[in-house]
Amino acid sequence: MPSALMFNENTTTLKIVRGNEIVQNIKDDSYDITNEITVSDEPCRGRYSWPSVRIQYGERTKVIIGGTLSSSCPPISLTHIIAKAHLSFYGSLKQQLNDNGVSFDGNLKVKKTTNYVREIATIYSKPIFQIIGETNKKSNNLYARQIFLTTGANKYGTPSTLEKSRNALISIFEKNGIRYAKSFKLDNGSGLSRTAKVTTEGFESMLDHAYDKYQQKWLNALSIAGVDGTIKRRFPSSLGRRVWMKTGTVNGVKNIAGYVKSSDGTLYTVVIIVNDRLASSRGAALENKIIIWLANSTTSQYSIENTNIKDDIDIKDAFDALHTTR
Repeated sequence: MPSALMFNENTTTLKIVRGNEIVQNIKDDSYDITNEITVSDEPCRGRYSWPSVRIQYGERTKVIIGGTLSSSCPPISLTHIIAKAHLSFYGSLKQQLNDNGVSFDGNLKVKKTTNYVREIATIYSKPIFQIIGETNKKSNNLYARQIFLTTGANKYGTPSTLEKSRNALISIFEKNGIRYAKSFKLDNGSGLSRTAKVTTEGFESMLDHAYDKYQQKWLNALSIAGVDGTIKRRFPSSLGRRVWMKTGTVNGVKNIAGYVKSSDGTLYTVVIIVNDRLASSRGAALENKIIIWLANSTTSQYSIENTNIKDDIDIKDAFDALHTTR
């Protein structure tokens, strides 16, 4: 979950060294570790190469690490959601101060700040476009929700709420002339939602506006075929740097939206939304075929009748929903 004090992406890394010694990357006494690892002389492969991990959440979180590991295994890093963000931050701050010879006898308090607090440091984030790029390319739901909540707080003030953020996004869409703005049924800002809804027309309008305003800078913030992100290896190498997309996948859903540059240099906005039990198989195959065909086409070839896609999937309905606005 997001946090006003998000720290290390809310994850904790534990390292197993010398067979069965567990080391915290951050000294944090907010959770307990139970070491049930046994060491074997077997080669470091198969079941002897990786431990079992159980996390028991409660009033005090407990991490149980077991299994049989080979003594010849190199250090193993385990990254999980274990501690709360503010506790990890406090543990890290305390550790860094102590490591640098700064002693203190204070404790952690979680409460609203008063007018008497004294600011001791300000640390600025990366530029917002860089953060958006990392969010899109890695499909990072935590980042997406964090940006969503921050947008609501910036427009309507803190503390941020989901409702503030939903209203803020719709307001921004309407202000910028995004058609069908009210067709966006926003939930929590991330792709992990069963209630979020959008039409292809609304998505297309948003993407058209984003490109018109930011051009290549915006394209570079999406996953680029043959280069990076979730579509780095999804399309043939010949399509490298001619397909820019954001993907979305949950069970029964396979979506892709972005831009495709055809062989004659025409840039198309493409939105394909598939909701079906076969979405991840036949749906993904359909998306790939449409995008590859469009990238290899010329403007004069753009018709259903001229396509050379041959498959048992009927693509006509999909093409009827494929909007080409430039």
